[in-house]
Amino acid sequence: MRVLLTLMALSACRNKDIVQETAVDDTGTVVDEDGDGVPAADDCDDTNAAMFPGADEVCDGLDNDCDGVADVGAVDAPTWYADADADGYGDDSTAVAQCGAPEGHVAQGGDCDDGDAAYHPGAPEDDCTDPNDYNCDGSAGAVDADGDGHWACQDCDDADGAIHPGATESCDYVDNDCDADVDEGVTVTYYQDTDADGFGDVDYPVDDCSLPTGYSATDDDCDDADAAVHPGATELCNGVDDDCDAAIDDDDDDVSDPSTWYADADADGYGDANAARTACLQPSGTVSDSTDCDDTHATVYPGATETCSGLDDDCDGTVDEPADLLGSDAACGAVNCNDILATRTSAPDGEYWVDFNSTPMQVYCDMTNAGGGWTVIHPDNIGSLGALDAMRDELDVAMAYLRDTSGNQYYTELEQLADYSSYDVDVSDYDSDRMRITFIPRAVASVGGATQGMRSNGQDLTFVNCDGNGNSYIEFWRTGQSYTWNQDYTMSILWRDSKTGSSISVPTDYFTFTAIHFGGCGTHSTSPYWVNYDNMLDAAIAVR
Repeated sequence: MRVLLTLMALSACRNKDIVQETAVDDTGTVVDEDGDGVPAADDCDDTNAAMFPGADEVCDGLDNDCDGVADVGAVDAPTWYADADADGYGDDSTAVAQCGAPEGHVAQGGDCDDGDAAYHPGAPEDDCTDPNDYNCDGSAGAVDADGDGHWACQDCDDADGAIHPGATESCDYVDNDCDADVDEGVTVTYYQDTDADGFGDVDYPVDDCSLPTGYSATDDDCDDADAAVHPGATELCNGVDDDCDAAIDDDDDDVSDPSTWYADADADGYGDANAARTACLQPSGTVSDSTDCDDTHATVYPGATETCSGLDDDCDGTVDEPADLLGSDAACGAVNCNDILATRTSAPDGEYWVDFNSTPMQVYCDMTNAGGGWTVIHPDNIGSLGALDAMRDELDVAMAYLRDTSGNQYYTELEQLADYSSYDVDVSDYDSDRMRITFIPRAVASVGGATQGMRSNGQDLTFVNCDGNGNSYIEFWRTGQSYTWNQDYTMSILWRDSKTGSSISVPTDYFTFTAIHFGGCGTHSTSPYWVNYDNMLDAAIAVR
């Protein structure tokens, strides 16, 4: 009451100082200076819009509702409780609402015994033999309300029989065993799974009773920002450890998409299909192409130009040497020079390769004289030719070349006399050192008194076999001079005289020791003696 009277006295003093406004100014207009909707004549303070009759009284020291007192009945006045025992808690039955705290009042209620400071909310109840409810919670410490065998003063929740000291801690966000720790020892550690791939980041763990949203039970994601990267993912050739096994691309045996590369030993850009390997990055010495049919030759690959190499240069499955290279190398030897000329009609004179009896050898080809196509045999090959007839296309003609001391060359085309045209000119090995051109079979040549001989460059060269000696041949030696018959008889002279000038130049190493044998009547002669007669040195032999 004393407080109320004081406030009323203060209010009266304040209102006493307020200047009373007239309700109408000199012009007859109603005055409302503070714009609160109440004319000055009815307003207790027309200078303050918060003060007018009917306003809500609030705790601000003003007479808001103009009832003559300030802060009485304020709508925002707090509630105060009498605290007779001064324990900081008041009696709920003494509640009073006013702006300022009355003497002996506090803001906290809930005291169940305001005459004893030992009773108030939160008061300790640590004596389980004391039946008093000191903390005003409706039960005393010596009570076991939930029947779990523990006094309320010991039990952290005496309303739940599953919660008490010594209870088994369950992962339920509750302190089941009343030790002030919640879920200790029973939570599971989970790991943040930012990329939602089901695998967590070991650096961001959380302990919880159940898997939280955005977490995983595993901690083995090596990149939690990429959902494609995690243990068990498919390892790809992309420079990333996709499956988190610490191995990347070619270092990972499980990489799933390596390319296949093929060894390119000859560096021609084409690989060997039988030397394949897989890798993400191209290994040195490999290519992606696998179509090389011979990885030991850089000139052999698909699309290469077929050459005279004995190889399948273009890898088409066939060694198809070009016709225009026939005879140009041992790998594409011809049957003979006539074979070359028939295929290469403009082939010039010169050295070529023939493949006689599966034995490649170099020969000189006369492509010009007497129709061309003559195969000149090198002396080194005399004795190793086998059945030389197999090299010839015509069996009745041979060619001999003569050389004089000045280096001039001549040729004589040799064939049978008309009387013996039914016989072949026989070119054959005699032994390992010499080869002979036989114009008449020995049985025929041995007939005494018969006219025999040969045709040289179209001339008949004849003699009469006086003694039946069966010789009618010219002989060429492999190893140079073997003997010298120091005579020069009719057939030898006639043969050399029938020579025709040649426009070719057979290499000198093709010329060799030569002997001529026609019967036993003075026709035997050898090349070392010819120089005494017409400066002739030796001869070379060719077939066609």
